[in-house]
Amino acid sequence: MQTWEESRVERLTQHLAKTFFGAPVPCGIWSVVDGLVVDGVPCPETRDPLRVLEAILAGAREGLLPAQGLPDGARRASGDRARLRDLYRGLKDRGRHVLLVSPLLDLSEEAKKEIYVVEYELPDDAEITRIIEGFMRRRAGAPLEDIATRRLSLAMRGLTADEIGHLLSKVFAQRQTFDEEAFLEVLAEKEQMSKKEGVLEFVPPRFSIEDIGGYDTLKTWLKKAQDALFQGGARRRHSRSRGAFS
Repeated sequence: MQTWEESRVERLTQHLAKTFFGAPVPCGIWSVVDGLVVDGVPCPETRDPLRVLEAILAGAREGLLPAQGLPDGARRASGDRARLRDLYRGLKDRGRHVLLVSPLLDLSEEAKKEIYVVEYELPDDAEITRIIEGFMRRRAGAPLEDIATRRLSLAMRGLTADEIGHLLSKVFAQRQTFDEEAFLEVLAEKEQMSKKEGVLEFVPPRFSIEDIGGYDTLKTWLKKAQDALFQGGARRRHSRSRGAFS
């Protein structure tokens, strides 16, 4: 699973472990720092990648196990690159699933045919809204108005859940409401984050529809269709337009 968001994957895996199999099953999480931790209980001597593979193979019950950085760790730790293929064959049809979580697609040649790659998408509008609403509840402050929540959600598209959380903490550190100054701060932070990519340029919105001369018919249509073009349309199962011709 290719993603920067190990925490989101862990939460998803814990949810699936409780619901996917009909009855709750063990959920283990492995990292090179903590080793294998199954349902909050550490397994001794499992920091080494090969040790944890052996521990997973020895398990008898169904279960889900996210592993952070396991492919690269297993390759460095030993010359037996085929060990991941052994894991695939040993767990096949046993209801035990290992999720290799990494921001980089770094697989050994021997294991490529046995691994299915999933790109875990960034939070969508609905998830961003839940993060915002949860953050506001934890602050015990007044909830944002729907329009402000929607605008903030749209401004935070393209960020990871952790980045959204950090940005919310910074923006609302000394303010209670989401005003124009807060909106501009969000855009400035997104611009700063985009610089880390090196190949992206963030262009903040500088003009509103009222600043554009002419095109009265198109502007009237856009104002009427804006709910279907953005978040409201998704809630009512309207397909989002991909463009407009005038």
